[in-house]
Amino acid sequence: MAELDDIRRSVEQMPIEEISPIVRSAVGDDSAVVKKGWAVKTFSDESIGMGTLGFLKPEGRASVSDGVVNWSLVVKVMDVEADAQFEGIKGSFTSQHREIGAYASGFFDRMDGGLRAAPCHGITRSGDVTMLWMEDLSESAPVPWGRDEFLTSAHNIGFFNGSWPENRAPAGEWLDRAFIANRLVFALRNGWFDPISDPKNVSIVAELGARSGVSGIHRMSAEYADVVKSIADLPRVITHNDLHSRNAFFRTKGMEPVTYVIDWASVGLGPVGLDGGTLAGGGLIWTENEARLIAEIEGRMFSEYRGGLRDSGYTYKRDEVRLGFLSNFIIYVAGYAMAAVGFPD
Repeated sequence: MAELDDIRRSVEQMPIEEISPIVRSAVGDDSAVVKKGWAVKTFSDESIGMGTLGFLKPEGRASVSDGVVNWSLVVKVMDVEADAQFEGIKGSFTSQHREIGAYASGFFDRMDGGLRAAPCHGITRSGDVTMLWMEDLSESAPVPWGRDEFLTSAHNIGFFNGSWPENRAPAGEWLDRAFIANRLVFALRNGWFDPISDPKNVSIVAELGARSGVSGIHRMSAEYADVVKSIADLPRVITHNDLHSRNAFFRTKGMEPVTYVIDWASVGLGPVGLDGGTLAGGGLIWTENEARLIAEIEGRMFSEYRGGLRDSGYTYKRDEVRLGFLSNFIIYVAGYAMAAVGFPD
């Protein structure tokens, strides 16, 4: 397997006829002429996610009908032979084949609400390496997000989930139909919640909850096994399955607020509510201020998520959506608490 820096050099040396269709798509001009001498930066030289070698950022200039424009893209570099395996649990949490297949299928072009997949302007392959040439979304709202970004995105996610119930799910091997509940089962089997119930950590966890407003940590952890059993019978929709704010970019397109989402390697059919709970729960684990904000607005995020479901025309039972919402939210609550247990200062 080539190193990321080797791949970077190969992108710098791409034949102009190979990179031109990608750049033309990115600048929105089929007659654009790419100027030689584009530069490529290494976005990260560490693995980010299973099977992801890193990211590259090529930048250059192109002549278009009304002058010369700058262009830039973000290239996700993946090892297509690196599917993860988890002992005793069928399937994988994540597969780069799902993300590649989803983009190649054209499914993302059918999404018409406020949540969209990050636009992909080309897919290229070299040996075991596949590269997704993604739109550069670096000018989006900065993280950590504020109240408006979280609430609007919760609504957008609800609309997306509600637009794609199981009976509308497209055919294709890229869509996991077994539901990647193994992520939840894995947490139970591997003692994910044990440190929270350890007597020597009770006071630390209690103090954390009092300080941040994230209440009920011990109770949620103790009841999680019942939650996992219960979600098996919930209505299913197409879910991203890892939709936290670091996998999303918030910006305004025209007059419409849009949540662009990356990392579709876990896309599949899952319980309604799960993606909304992931957005809320994910906000707990990055900074203390974010955790306080989520503790304050989690109820409103759930209401906005339900509003998105309604606007999509999806009919639901509130308790079922709440259960799906909590199924992943609790995982992040536990992660938040365990960070305090490991690093109490």
